[in-house]
Amino acid sequence: MFSLAASFARLTIAARPALARPSLRSAVAASSSSPLASTSRVQLQHAFSTSRPAQATLNQVTRGCRKPKKRGVKTPALQGCYQKKGVCSKVYTVKPKKPNSAVRKVAKVKLSTGRSIIAYIPGEGHNLQEHSVVLIRGGRTQDLPGAKYKIVRGAQDLSGVVGRASSRSKYGGAQEAEEVDPPHPAIHPLCLRSDPFPPPSTQGGATMLLVLRRFTRLLWSRYSAAVPLTHCAQLNSASSSPSPSIARMSLPILSYATARTDPSAFIQQLQHALLTTGFFYLSDIDSVLPEWKSAWDDAFSASASFFAQPVEVKQEIGMIKSRHFRGYSAYGVEVTQGKRDLREQIDFGPEMADAARPRSDDEPLELSLYGPNQYPASTPALEPAIQRWRDLNDSIARDLVSLLAQSLTPDPERIVDIFIPSSAADYPAYSRMKVVQYPPIKPGEEGAGVGSHKDGGGITLLAQDQTGGLQVQTWEGEWIGVEPVPYALVINVGQVIERMSSGLYAATTHRVLATTGPSPRLSIPFFYSPKLTSTLHRLSLTEIHPSLLALAAQTEGKEKVSDVKKGDLHEEVFGRAAWRGITRSHVDVWERWYGRERDPVGGPERV
Repeated sequence: MFSLAASFARLTIAARPALARPSLRSAVAASSSSPLASTSRVQLQHAFSTSRPAQATLNQVTRGCRKPKKRGVKTPALQGCYQKKGVCSKVYTVKPKKPNSAVRKVAKVKLSTGRSIIAYIPGEGHNLQEHSVVLIRGGRTQDLPGAKYKIVRGAQDLSGVVGRASSRSKYGGAQEAEEVDPPHPAIHPLCLRSDPFPPPSTQGGATMLLVLRRFTRLLWSRYSAAVPLTHCAQLNSASSSPSPSIARMSLPILSYATARTDPSAFIQQLQHALLTTGFFYLSDIDSVLPEWKSAWDDAFSASASFFAQPVEVKQEIGMIKSRHFRGYSAYGVEVTQGKRDLREQIDFGPEMADAARPRSDDEPLELSLYGPNQYPASTPALEPAIQRWRDLNDSIARDLVSLLAQSLTPDPERIVDIFIPSSAADYPAYSRMKVVQYPPIKPGEEGAGVGSHKDGGGITLLAQDQTGGLQVQTWEGEWIGVEPVPYALVINVGQVIERMSSGLYAATTHRVLATTGPSPRLSIPFFYSPKLTSTLHRLSLTEIHPSLLALAAQTEGKEKVSDVKKGDLHEEVFGRAAWRGITRSHVDVWERWYGRERDPVGGPERV
């Protein structure tokens, strides 16, 4: 009764517009004019009225007043606009819920507002790939019910972000994490230069810029005094200063000359580089190896001459002919993370004349990775150039492994022994090298030169031409371009070092974008890995330098982002992991020479 009375109180006559009440005079006049009017009482006329009734209805009393419906926005990411610009971060296919429906192509787009959406790609044939700038509109699509957003075909010409290899798009941002690992310190952007504030311009406004410069210097001095920064290595050649292009780079730069003249200083710089990015440049190599530049030019010149020939001529040294996985692979044959690579290449390994491996059933199949190389008769200059290049890279890699081991543990021989043979009869380090060309992609072709991945070996030494395209994923998830530096190597560690260092020196995710320019990209990576018979043991925390552990714990709480899941980091013989990796990448060679009946471990990954 109380709720019923309260409902009546809310719906009183006072809260509603009053009915029009005729005056007594008009009522009397109306009654007198009517012959049927009664003389005992006044009869009011009844008429239709649009006003709400004075009393509440039964439904209003029992259910309450009508509640207004609030309609939701169907495209909230557009924030009231009919279209917005964004950058593609992923292109893939989905299958509608309707039976017997074909798959539809969609793209994950990060809008200029910072929000990420899934947009439908209408029509057939497109050249969308990662970092393409697109225009997004809302509304239903007939081909894919349930999609709230769609890409406007033809808008922005679906082109990539200008200067993406060397700069960030203002529409880009951190990628979503697929895997989170323990944190490590991040490189400070001002570590790359001793003077973080360049002198002001001499043009208009120089006085104001001078004042701002002095103010920022004061703030910087107070900040650096309160928070000491680990110095990044710079090009410290005695005769020259760092070039302007190097000052803009995001990776540390270490001098090979310092490794010879001051190993302790180089080790300190190496620790910082491997704890922050996992990548660094190695410069000043010609000051230690005088023949370095000429060997570089010869290797790239001979490689370009080989790739300029027809495919039929290059197939003369096809990998399919080698049971040791050596030789030429045509465009799109090799597979990385389940996707074909838009590149062609030649694979080389440590030269061994006695290639009949395994000699018996007791020897494992992975020893077949030792064997002879294939060299083309059509390019006679390639063999001496490659052999000379391999010898120089092998020498540099040995030095880096020794310095890395000293930076990690007081007992560096534990790491050195798995790479360097202990005697002449022992197996050599498994140093695999590729000569890779990335031709420009064809119109409408999708994919990447090499997809996101981590190297599985020990240390990688990369020489690249001036085309660009290599990108490294920082531990915040951001992709940064690695600008080419003439005659400088790009160094990174693989998952073997990550395993042995208990995750302190982590393997960094990287990729190579598809070449869109007029000329192909040429690179020569050298993968220096342990002996195939070495067992990978993880170092305990008591076996690692305490100072290194303290340095790694300075930024506790940050997350490391990677687009690649953890690889084979088991405590096993390295040859097994190397065998799994190469047989998955070259299934055709594995099927011809081995097959599932002979090899239950290798080959394509089984789901």
